[in-house]
Amino acid sequence: MKNLPFFLAWNYLKGTKREKSISAMVLVSFLGILIGSFALALVASVMNGFEKVTHEKMQSIHPQIIFHADGQTLNLKKITPTLQNEFPQIESFSPNTIKQVIAQSDTDEDYSIIALKGIDPQTEHNVCKIGKKITTSITSKKTIPSIVKGDKVLIGEKLAQNLDVSIGDKLNLYFSKNAKIKRKRIKLDQAFVTIGGIFKTGIEEFDSGLIVSSLDFVNTIFDDVGATQISIQLKPNTNETQVLQALRSRFSMQAYSWNSFIPHY
Repeated sequence: MKNLPFFLAWNYLKGTKREKSISAMVLVSFLGILIGSFALALVASVMNGFEKVTHEKMQSIHPQIIFHADGQTLNLKKITPTLQNEFPQIESFSPNTIKQVIAQSDTDEDYSIIALKGIDPQTEHNVCKIGKKITTSITSKKTIPSIVKGDKVLIGEKLAQNLDVSIGDKLNLYFSKNAKIKRKRIKLDQAFVTIGGIFKTGIEEFDSGLIVSSLDFVNTIFDDVGATQISIQLKPNTNETQVLQALRSRFSMQAYSWNSFIPHY
């Protein structure tokens, strides 16, 4: 019974030898099926490779889990021991905050509106791979702890090209400390940073619109804004969905995976 389809197909193919027109039709049909199957396999392979590369690029800038309270300052003194004691699935975590600023070089009138991300240089490399994307550095070591300290920052390669700056150059940062603007005119404060390193993730949005500084520096210019989110890296083979649900339930705050940034079709 198992060989019945093969038996019928074989008898049909043998019968086509008597009729040349039918034989040609069968040959064309088989070639069409072969070409269609090959094209489908090729497209599937290309899409699989594209998805893998996209995942690697997204992981180079995003931590596995992002935990925040809609821009509100987090109480790290209370949250830190809770994460350490109640969540053994967590391998490491690092606080950070993101602010919007205007960046301009000292020698050019061109400017860019970018995201200024304040991090803990000592722990950020445990939750994010951006340190491995550093192409040039003001120091001999291309690491976040050796570069991001004081007024020294990391910037994207595309942003450096847009502003025509390089390692060691100064940048002017313009920003508003007041989050709620009630007037038409806005008074901007100013701060200066030194480019300590340049990174390239391969993602246009980040390479042209991100500056990484220390969290202490952001707290200094924004009057101690504090950390507004925590980046988390889980231990291998951990159920990510369960940890996300547990974090939301325990803290009543937002927690989502880096995978949510990738469109699924």
